[in-house]
Amino acid sequence: DLHSFPTRRSSDLQHGYAKTSLEDVARRAGLSRPLIYLQFANKLEIFSCAIEKMMDEKFASATKILNLDLDRKTKLIRVIDVWVLEPLAYLMSSPQGNELFDQALGIAATLQVTHHDRTRQLLTAVIDDATAAEVFQLALKGLLTDHPSIETLRARVAVLAEHFVI
Repeated sequence: DLHSFPTRRSSDLQHGYAKTSLEDVARRAGLSRPLIYLQFANKLEIFSCAIEKMMDEKFASATKILNLDLDRKTKLIRVIDVWVLEPLAYLMSSPQGNELFDQALGIAATLQVTHHDRTRQLLTAVIDDATAAEVFQLALKGLLTDHPSIETLRARVAVLAEHFVI
């Protein structure tokens, strides 16, 4: 099943999106190009499927955190870590991290809407205020604009969380 194509190792991302051909994808998956074309129209569709799979897995993990007996600040930081920072760290750990990050931001509009809605759902569950969750989400998006390191981003999220939950 092509939907189980590995998405875990940064070494899989070594050439970046632009330089990875469908032949590279087929070789890595142990399949022929014609077989790949039976399920996917192009490379963007494969990348979108991989991002969607990662989003589904990370959302399930982040949702489990909501049920843990933690203070709200810790819960918020852990949710953001699992939902946002871990996938970002995965993309950025590859030699072509910035390109992959930019490509992930440009994925299909439906995935962007899904990510936005799921982020809002998680934040509202922790912060318990839809308006504050919306403001937190906008602020979180702003923290990414200068492409900081994951360590810097974690520190920024901790500062942000400090102001949103008591």
